[in-house]
Amino acid sequence: MIRRTFKRMSREEGAMKGTIFFLLLAVALVGCRGPEGPVGPEGPAGTLPVYITGYVESPFGGDATSDVRVEVSNVSGLPAVYVNDIKIPLDIYRGTYRFRDYDFPISAGDSAKLRVEHAKYDDGLGISQADVKLPGHFMITSHDTSGIDTIPFGNQLVITWNSSEGADLYRAGVRFFCRYRDTTDVNQEFYLNLDTLFADTSIIFASSEIFPDTTVIDSLIYYSGDFMISSLSGPWQEGEPGNVTGDGIGSFHGWTDGAILRFYAVRN
Repeated sequence: MIRRTFKRMSREEGAMKGTIFFLLLAVALVGCRGPEGPVGPEGPAGTLPVYITGYVESPFGGDATSDVRVEVSNVSGLPAVYVNDIKIPLDIYRGTYRFRDYDFPISAGDSAKLRVEHAKYDDGLGISQADVKLPGHFMITSHDTSGIDTIPFGNQLVITWNSSEGADLYRAGVRFFCRYRDTTDVNQEFYLNLDTLFADTSIIFASSEIFPDTTVIDSLIYYSGDFMISSLSGPWQEGEPGNVTGDGIGSFHGWTDGAILRFYAVRN
């Protein structure tokens, strides 16, 4: 199933929702890079299967390091987490053990082998494992990503990129923002937030999706947008079986960041 979720707001709605934030931190992935993952089954440890979710993310932009994050729940006692036989340090415990390494030695196209050692219901040692391969490097090909590009105001926007070897899906994060003066001489704001999963190597935004109604605009004050694309491997879709085997269940993912396209719109 492909998810495409749009949220359009007027100035009045935007005032209640808060100000626009852009994708300058790679869709909020720096500091909390990568997805949270599906929610595990609830219940006390020992009554439900050990539940594991996590990802390995390749370097992005100016960040020269890769990131590993693994969460383990429904387990009694502190588990041990390894990726490619490297032990991942405990980050935090709040009912779920979270392990994190912000400087993990792995690159796009490499394989990641997860192993989690944890207590079993009978007090023996349980082992859960998963394998995933990070998708390969790729770039946006339709626009110049070295600086801030320009697009015609009111036109549709087509963004394409080359394929990422080994990718099962792509994830796009988008923010558009526009401030304009309408025909009644009142300043207005319009913005769009988008987070979507899909299998294609291009995406098309209709004019009505990324611009306000041009017939109500007297003058354009400001318009900008940010688009980031990432390639994904592993079981990302809702309802898709997990890839963790052994004594636990869950999913372990690969995540390769592509590029950010930043642009302004120019009205003729």
